[in-house]
Amino acid sequence: MKTGTKSGLFLMELLLTLLLFALCAAICMQVFAFASHRADDTEDLSKGVFAASSAAECYKSCGGDLQVVAATLGGRVTDGTLTIDYDDQWMISTTSIYTLTMTDLDDGSASIVVTADDSRGQREIYSLTVRTVMANA
Repeated sequence: MKTGTKSGLFLMELLLTLLLFALCAAICMQVFAFASHRADDTEDLSKGVFAASSAAECYKSCGGDLQVVAATLGGRVTDGTLTIDYDDQWMISTTSIYTLTMTDLDDGSASIVVTADDSRGQREIYSLTVRTVMANA
């Protein structure tokens, strides 16, 4: 007669063990998802810094002429703002997931901003201000 209570106790222990493993698995999945999200952000930042630095060096070497920078980097100038669109692999494209904008400022410098427009909305990845070096005459 006591065999029924032992099997019931075993079943309850088994259910509690399964519940514990399911809870641990859910926590691990959240940690892995956060780590993947952080890795994507780090990759975007690295590529955004590279794109902004390349644009800044080109701006300096072209003497601050946005038209020449646009021709060199493959962008377009509209209303005094250079825009370069990148796809999800950071290749210059007409479909923009990532966008680099360079705007001339009044003090002879330019502001460079790299943004992303993806499933998490539009967000700024990196910004940089660059100034051309004028040689003394």
